[in-house]
Amino acid sequence: MDQTIFLALYQFTSNNALLSTLAILCAVWLPFLAVFIAALYALYEGVLRGMVRTFFLVFAPATLAYVIADAIKTFFPAPRPFAALDFTPLVLGENSLAAFPSAHATVFAALGMTIFLQNKKIGKWFLLAALFIGLARIATGIHWPSDILAGFLLGGLVAFIAHHLALKFSKTPRL
Repeated sequence: MDQTIFLALYQFTSNNALLSTLAILCAVWLPFLAVFIAALYALYEGVLRGMVRTFFLVFAPATLAYVIADAIKTFFPAPRPFAALDFTPLVLGENSLAAFPSAHATVFAALGMTIFLQNKKIGKWFLLAALFIGLARIATGIHWPSDILAGFLLGGLVAFIAHHLALKFSKTPRL
């Protein structure tokens, strides 16, 4: 089923120049924009609640989620679709044995969920960006759907646990 979903999305995207360009933009450049906007969000919240604390609360869960995802990739290498199916992906330069879980999906799910748990109005847009990034990573041929799903679950879980631990040990009632 993983391969069927992957092939349907990849073939739909790769056969259309506009969709290919949009997928590449979302897979490569949207993550930079999301981090920049998250930093602006943290700056704004930091002015209100303390800069170091806010940056830590916003970015620490995503960083921890990345470390966990990278450890999984190191100990359990899995081939990316382009390596398993022998084709050239739309995005080049990816390690062919570092598919599971998607670090991009993990980090941006963690970032999106972290911000969502602090501010639902802004956080829903970060979760939507994470979804676009994840779908684009499939559409460009560098991840299986299961890589993205696992990344979303891992990132969301780390953010959820970090948020509740921060609430438990915080001296203020709201993060």
